[in-house]
Amino acid sequence: MGEESAKAASSAIDGESWGSGAPGSAIQSCPIIPTELFSLRIRLLDRSAQPRKHVRYKLIVGGLELEGFTDEGGAFEHQVPGGTKSGVLTYDDCSWALQIGPLAPPNEAAGAQSRLRNLGCGSSNAVVGVVDQVTRDALSRFQTLHDLDPSGELDDPTAGKLGERHGS
Repeated sequence: MGEESAKAASSAIDGESWGSGAPGSAIQSCPIIPTELFSLRIRLLDRSAQPRKHVRYKLIVGGLELEGFTDEGGAFEHQVPGGTKSGVLTYDDCSWALQIGPLAPPNEAAGAQSRLRNLGCGSSNAVVGVVDQVTRDALSRFQTLHDLDPSGELDDPTAGKLGERHGS
């Protein structure tokens, strides 16, 4: 590469000079701003708690617009920017506002409540992190659906089944 070509290949970005890579020239790397990504996994179930297979969806989250189809288990997964707190999921001509965050374990009240809500068994009016009457009613509905003792208690078999049915 000739000297003039090397000069033409140089540019100024944010006041920094970018070299051409010619011998003796200074080479500077592009500053990279690290963005932590995390896996967002969503599973679609019908009213009978059966997986919604091969459903076309569109997910808008963290400034990204993602599209695809659910797998055999009714699920899909994408890497999204850390700190993402909300999004919009559209499928079957319906849009759903999403609240995004980590889930507590299924054997803890808050984790059970999130899973019960996600699985359509209620608990949206429950006091978060407390097994109150709203949560006990939701647990009892879930237990009845899954052939567990409908005690309304967050016992080990119920927590295990919540984790299994929710996929986490």
